[in-house]
Amino acid sequence: MLGIGIIGCGGMGRYHSLSLMKIPDVRITAAADMSEEALGAYAQEFHPAHTYSDYCDLVDDAAVDAVLVCLPTYLHKPAVVAAAQARKQVFCEKPIAMSAEAAGEMIAACDKAGVYLMMGFVRRFDHDWGTFKRLVEAGTIGRPVVWRHIIASGGPKNPWYLDREKGGGPIVDGAIHDIDFANWLFGEMAWAEGTARSFKSSSYDTVTVSIGYRSGDELLLSWTWGLPLGATGMLGHDAIGPGGAVLFPGYYAEKELPAGLATESKGAYIVDTGTQRRAEVFDKNDMFLDEMRHFVECSKTGSRPSVTGDDGLRAIEVCLAALAKARKV
Repeated sequence: MLGIGIIGCGGMGRYHSLSLMKIPDVRITAAADMSEEALGAYAQEFHPAHTYSDYCDLVDDAAVDAVLVCLPTYLHKPAVVAAAQARKQVFCEKPIAMSAEAAGEMIAACDKAGVYLMMGFVRRFDHDWGTFKRLVEAGTIGRPVVWRHIIASGGPKNPWYLDREKGGGPIVDGAIHDIDFANWLFGEMAWAEGTARSFKSSSYDTVTVSIGYRSGDELLLSWTWGLPLGATGMLGHDAIGPGGAVLFPGYYAEKELPAGLATESKGAYIVDTGTQRRAEVFDKNDMFLDEMRHFVECSKTGSRPSVTGDDGLRAIEVCLAALAKARKV
């Protein structure tokens, strides 16, 4: 039985706990949160054996074998270091930290303690996104690929997400998923350019940036969380290449799905090569559950996770480098 400790009982702490409850031979042994209200609500739902207002007490709990750090980004480093020093296996939500320096210190602490640091880049466990990767690697639309992702909304309600020192805004907190996936798919960054501005917050809440890779591929991000809460703009997501385009699920007409497709269990990309427009069907999965299964298995066996602190460091390095290159307007 693997004993899990949850540090941070808010949204992601609770979400991961729902997955952990479905995995055999796992027990949520302890939970920690400085908010008495959040900790009490979590305890009523998940019934951990112990609750703590200080996560230092949680990592010292002998019944805890592994820890999930689900705190706001600016609080990741001290919690991960404390867990590592207590010789607990560590899962940390993305992004790893607000700086490459802090990320390096987290990785070093885990290396010194002989424990692994797994990052919460959940798209690596998703059949949906895995299908996109497979299509690109198979040369379905040729290379180089320009992957384009446009999102416009008012962003999360919690203000720390839009604080420059705590969450960093949409590129640092949200599009870090895209950046990690592009690093995994395309390789090493070569250049970046774009613009960054603030509509309503201390962070750059409205950013358009292109990131080029040595492979010749490109990631174009245009993200804003700077609209009024409740407002939305265009949502767009595709990849283009010399051989055609790949349209992501949810961004094309329902009539293009294959007739009779069981959409509760299957999804589809649309591949358009000019001479053919077809659906690429995949089986849906619970990526968060599969992510937690992987962490549990690695914690039990001592095997290296497939996505590590080094991936987290690389993602924040690319993210911050792109922001540094963006013209501030």
